[in-house]
Amino acid sequence: MQDVDEVTGDTDHDGIPNYLDPDDDNDGIPTSVEGTGDSDSDGIPDYLDNDNLNNSATRKVLETPVVSVGDTVTYQIVLSNTGSITASLVVTDILDTHLAPVVASTIPSPTLVNSRTLVWSDLSILPFEVLTITVSAQALANSPLTDGYTAGNDFTAEVSGSTLTRTTSILTLNPWRTYVPFVRIE
Repeated sequence: MQDVDEVTGDTDHDGIPNYLDPDDDNDGIPTSVEGTGDSDSDGIPDYLDNDNLNNSATRKVLETPVVSVGDTVTYQIVLSNTGSITASLVVTDILDTHLAPVVASTIPSPTLVNSRTLVWSDLSILPFEVLTITVSAQALANSPLTDGYTAGNDFTAEVSGSTLTRTTSILTLNPWRTYVPFVRIE
């Protein structure tokens, strides 16, 4: 599977010329396994296609795993491009039904599609760069109010015609606490 580009290039910029590199695009899949096909139809053969967000650094991180109703829940969507080309993508985050978005900060700002869906369109991540989106939401009450619950949610990233999904760790929400004062009458 050698051609002029492969012999003279170093697609993943790891210092190993493609003709000696067992993984030309440094995506963790050997060149011999990926082959010359184009599975995402983006015009780049799979063995050189490394607009790669599908790695362990791309994740959704929950800051505090246990909160109470009314608390602010903050998590981060971390998008890491380990490839050597710019990744263009759309990120969609659908919050659990027990969470209401409060603040989402990144450039560009997200679009609120409905009360639980945030979308970031036309994002670009340069090669070997990381983009972090911070999302805050308020923990809502359950029914009945005395019951706690767990919540979790996914985000998806549409990259070069492929969909990547990550799930946050489970969030435990404690129920409302009601305190009844005891008064002793003498």
